[in-house]
Amino acid sequence: VARSVAAGDAGADGICVQPQSYVLNGTKSEIVGRFAAVAKAAPLPMMVYNTPLRTGMNIDHDTLEAIMDVAPVVAIKESNENMKHASRTLLQFRDRIAVFIGNGENILPAILLGSSGFISTGPDLFGKETNRLLEAESMSIEERLQWQEKLIAVFNTVLGTGARPSGYKAALNMLGLPAGYPREPVEPLTPDDEAKVRQVLVECSILGRQAADRAAS
Repeated sequence: VARSVAAGDAGADGICVQPQSYVLNGTKSEIVGRFAAVAKAAPLPMMVYNTPLRTGMNIDHDTLEAIMDVAPVVAIKESNENMKHASRTLLQFRDRIAVFIGNGENILPAILLGSSGFISTGPDLFGKETNRLLEAESMSIEERLQWQEKLIAVFNTVLGTGARPSGYKAALNMLGLPAGYPREPVEPLTPDDEAKVRQVLVECSILGRQAADRAAS
């Protein structure tokens, strides 16, 4: 609540709120109560962030409906990796709020099902080429499959190597973007793990072979 109020006082146009972490088995009442308390103190346009991997709990669709009754929800970042769940979110809510996808593997199919876009770590490594994903309807089947393969490779390798965000920081550093190193206790990638990330960046044409060789040396 304090941070949301501070954001509003500083001129923020909206806030992004996720369920309370560490509770794991929070009830519907407890989850909705959190969003209601934030909305009461800081009545800014709100994006709900559903991230079961990080919070240990999933915002089911009945709970999302209840949150929308007590808070000015305008969007959701849907990071449930289950595409069935994401599909239901789109079917039930896309006409009322913007539905953004957070899981890299679900981005392309969700766009074809009418999502507003995506908020995700990994696809941004493709740079301006990432905009092509928003034109998925005009792609051939072959191009869609190629993009899906690249998204899965980048999402699983860059975010799945080492403890997050060490793999992502390593990838940015390889691209010449000064991301530095993760804060303790997270450790930088080992040389072997760096090589795995570098190989995927090369295979996905994100990093040129010559640049990769220079980064490795």
